[in-house]
Amino acid sequence: MLKKLSSERRKTIDSLVHSMKSDFLPSRNFDPLFKKHGISYHVHLLFPTMSITTRRGEKFLFNFPNVFWVTREFGTAHELGHLVLEQNSDEEVQEAEADYFASRLTSHSPLTATLLSYIEHALLILKSQKFRYQILYENKAEYYVMMVCAARKHAPTSYKSLVETHPR
Repeated sequence: MLKKLSSERRKTIDSLVHSMKSDFLPSRNFDPLFKKHGISYHVHLLFPTMSITTRRGEKFLFNFPNVFWVTREFGTAHELGHLVLEQNSDEEVQEAEADYFASRLTSHSPLTATLLSYIEHALLILKSQKFRYQILYENKAEYYVMMVCAARKHAPTSYKSLVETHPR
């Protein structure tokens, strides 16, 4: 974590995670949490895992079918943290809170998940995606709009089906 969280904020996040664990464990399935928090979940192949809350208050979580299950699980929990935590505008604190939330929910280290994520994204760029991935990453705002428009037209997918098609 880049920025240290206050003990009060940690307690708030721990309390939230504690209330969510019964829905997440033992199957390690995020679907009940998405449903409970009104999150539309979609799998896509062009962008790393991300979450978006629109001006209308719609919540979307987009997941890339990561090769490494630890990365997929931690990344999903991290983005879920962004959607369910009431966060301030300091981006560094938001990332630290989402990392803390994800590590508490999944029991994965943020460092391990980040290292695996970097390895994985480097492999993606070298593989079939090549430069398209980098171009999309550089035009994030336009891509967010495109993703939300597409998600509104398609039914949400389930985390369980992603795990079944891309197992550990």
